[in-house]
Formats: sequence, structure tokens, C-alpha cells
Amino acid sequence: MSNADCDSVPPGVAIIVLVWYLFPASAPVHQGSDKMTWRKSLARVDWAGLVLLLASTILVITPLEEGGNLAAWNSPLIIVTFTIGGISWFTFAAWQTYLAYRPGEHMLLPMVPLKVVLPRVIGGCIL
Repeated sequence: MSNADCDSVPPGVAIIVLVWYLFPASAPVHQGSDKMTWRKSLARVDWAGLVLLLASTILVITPLEEGGNLAAWNSPLIIVTFTIGGISWFTFAAWQTYLAYRPGEHMLLPMVPLKVVLPRVIGGCIL
């Protein structure tokens, strides 16, 4: 590991420590509600959406970076990686839509709220 690889570690650790100590242990969700602790906040995180978003992004960016260098563009590695990445993106979109339109009061919050993506101009810019 080169020295350049370790240059961002100290600032990253400092930022994590600052965030840990400067953010309150609990924060109000909205007016008139009880405070939400870190444990309750983490329980509301859409972990499946997080994993799908991360996987789909990695599986699309990696062949774009490595195609033509590590493997030929028509190699099975590049084609399969693109295909799985595309399927992951559609799965992520379907999961976010499900979270937005499911009936009842649920704890999970979608990673990308549909009200942000549904307007044509914003949705077009994201694409």
C-alpha cells in the first residue's frame, strides 16, 4: 500500500469522530413527536435498498472502468457484470417503488423518495 493510499485515512477518522460527538444522541422526528434515538434511526434505514444501490452501482461502474483494459468489451465477464448490474438497478427501482406505495404505517424509509424522482425534469436529470 502506497503512502498516497493512506492520505485520506486521518481526515476520514477525524470527520467520523466529529460527527459522532457533534450530532445529538436523539433528535425530534417532527413537531410534537418523541425524540428518536440512534438505535431507532438505524432501524428505519432501508438496508436492502442500500445493498441493492451499492451492488448495482459497483456492477455497472466496474465494467466501464475495466472494459477494454482488463478484459475485452465482448468478454463474458464484462457482459455478465453489466447484465447483473442492470438487473440490480431495476430491482432497486422496484424495491423503492414498493416501499413508497406499500399500505399501512411502516418503519423503513426508502433510500430515494419517489416524490424526488417522479417530476419529469428531475427524473430526466438523474438519468
